[in-house]
Amino acid sequence: MAFDLEEQEQIENLKAFWKRWGWLLSGIVVLGAVAFLGLKGNDWYQARQMSQAAELFETHTQALTQKDGSDASLLSNLQSNFGKSRYAALASFNTAQTAVNAQAWDKATPPLQWIIEHSTVDNQAAARLMLADVLVQTQKNDDALKTLETVPTPEFTAAFANKKSDIYLTMNDAANARKSLEAAIKTVEAEGAQSKDLAKSLKQKLDFLPK
Repeated sequence: MAFDLEEQEQIENLKAFWKRWGWLLSGIVVLGAVAFLGLKGNDWYQARQMSQAAELFETHTQALTQKDGSDASLLSNLQSNFGKSRYAALASFNTAQTAVNAQAWDKATPPLQWIIEHSTVDNQAAARLMLADVLVQTQKNDDALKTLETVPTPEFTAAFANKKSDIYLTMNDAANARKSLEAAIKTVEAEGAQSKDLAKSLKQKLDFLPK
């Protein structure tokens, strides 16, 4: 098939353009393909990691129930290799709760401390509250109060203040117990009508505190 002069000129221009810029266009296509495959590969990797963490968590839960002694190494595996997954935090909480149930206070502290250092702010807050109780059980009231000095997220402000009140009562410090409980009530009341019942319960608790 013969091309007229205008068509031949367009073809030559296209050849010249491809000769000059073809490497760049090819590179863009390749990079785009690599990026796409990378995203898909990353999704697959994350799903596989989550599946492995879930299986390990189930095995750890069974080990805690059966008390076969393998729970410590399983927890270490979860924390080391799947530390960013929710299963590592859940396994740590389960380990701490199992220790608390057995009144093995020294064994409850490490998993809670791990959560405080590595998990989400909500988990950190819950772990601090639980750790404070553990420390009180071992007569480390000052350490318990220090544990509650940092509130990881505002949603736990009232809970931390209420827990401080309980600790001060244990220390026979009625003044600070009232002060902390009043702070908890103030925080809850600021949340509005949805927290009305909780505010009422805290006020009733305040009425029983020594003045």
